[in-house]
Amino acid sequence: MKLQARQAAGLAAKAGEVLAAARPGSVNQYQHHICVQLPRPADHMTSSAAAAAPGAWWPPLIEKEQAVVEVFAAIAQHAELFDGKVKVTAIEELGRSGPPPGTVNLCAWPASLRFDSLPVDKIGLAVALAVTESSIAQLPYKAREYKAVTAHMAPMPNLALLVCCHAARDTRCGKLGPPLAATLQRLVQQRGLDQEPPSLSASANDPAAASDSQPSSRSSGASPSTALPRVQVFGTSHIGGHKYAGNVLCYGAEHPCDGDWFGGVNSGNAEAFMEAILGIELGVDGGAEDPALRPYWRGRLGLTKEEQLELWEQARNKLAIVLLVLYDASRCGGPRIKAVPTCMVLLHSAAEQGGGVEEVDDAALEQGSGSEEAGSQGDDELERLLDERWSKLRQLGQRPER
Repeated sequence: MKLQARQAAGLAAKAGEVLAAARPGSVNQYQHHICVQLPRPADHMTSSAAAAAPGAWWPPLIEKEQAVVEVFAAIAQHAELFDGKVKVTAIEELGRSGPPPGTVNLCAWPASLRFDSLPVDKIGLAVALAVTESSIAQLPYKAREYKAVTAHMAPMPNLALLVCCHAARDTRCGKLGPPLAATLQRLVQQRGLDQEPPSLSASANDPAAASDSQPSSRSSGASPSTALPRVQVFGTSHIGGHKYAGNVLCYGAEHPCDGDWFGGVNSGNAEAFMEAILGIELGVDGGAEDPALRPYWRGRLGLTKEEQLELWEQARNKLAIVLLVLYDASRCGGPRIKAVPTCMVLLHSAAEQGGGVEEVDDAALEQGSGSEEAGSQGDDELERLLDERWSKLRQLGQRPER
C-alpha cells in the first residue's frame, strides 16, 4: 500500500531519490502558525539563482534572529490569554521583495492577519492580536500603539502555499524545496492568480472584524468565491517531516484545505497537486477527503495526531461508499455521477440505474474493532479495494467530475 501511495503521489519523479509517502497524523499539534519575513542581508542580494532561492541565506537556527526572538517573547508574555502551541517559522515571499532593514513582514494563521514593513519593536502587539481572542482593553498596550501597528496591516492572499526550503537546516528540503516553490510560483503566474488582493476594507483594520469576515468554510459552510483566488507562494524555514519532503502547507480562511499540511510534493508532480488544490470540490473536508490530495495529506493545523488519524479514517470510510456506488453505476452504463459528500444522493442515483450497491463487509469499514492485527488487515483490504475501484473508474472514463 505504501508503494501504491508513492506512485499515486508521483513521488518517484526523480530517479535515485528515496522518499517516504506522506503519512497521516505526522503533523505536531499547533494552534497557531506565525511566519516572519526577515530583511535579506545586503551580502545576499545577488543575481545567482542558487543564492536567490527562498531561504538560501537563513542560518540553521532562525530562532536566534532578533525578530524571531521578539515573536517568542511576545508569545511567552501573552501565554495566559490563549491555549495551545504556536509554530514560528521564517518565510520568504516569491515574486516580491522583502521588508526594509529594521522591519519584518509578519503573517499569522488561522487569524489570517498580515503586517508589512512592521518595525521590530512593534512585533509584540502584532503577535498578541494574532494569537489571542482578547479585546484591546485586555492587552497591555495603549491606543496609539494599536494604531501604529494596525497601520501596517496588509491584505492576505486567498490561498497561501508555504514550501519548506531550509537548506541550512535540512539538506533534503534544501534540494527539493526551492525548485518546488519556483514551479508552484510559475503555475500561479501562468493562471493569473498572482495579482494583488483588493485593498483592505475599512473594517479590516479591526482584527476582530477581519476575523469575523473570514470564517472557515469547514465551520460555516461558506464556499470559496467564484472569482479567481489570489494565490501566494512562500518559502518557509524548517517545519518538520524531513522524510516527507517536499512539504507544502496550505492556508486560506475560505479554502477547504485551510490548515492542511502536505508531503511528497516535488517539481515533477507540482502541477497535478496545484490542479487538485484549485479544483477541490466544495464541501469536501480538505486533503483528507479529496481522492487526488489524500496521497499527499499529512495532517492539519490545530488537530492532535489522534484527531488527524480519526479524520483520515472517517474520510476514507465516506469515500469507500462513494467510490463503490460510482463503480456500481458505471458497470450499469449509468451517467457520470458528480462526487459530492452526500452519499445518499449517490445511492439514489445508482438505484435509478438498476444496479445494486455492492456489499462491503462491515468489519472492513469499522475501525478499531477486534485485534490490532485484524484491524490492520481490514485497513489494508479497504485501501486495496478503494485503489482498485478508483483505477477502474478511471479506465471506464467514469471518474467523478471535478
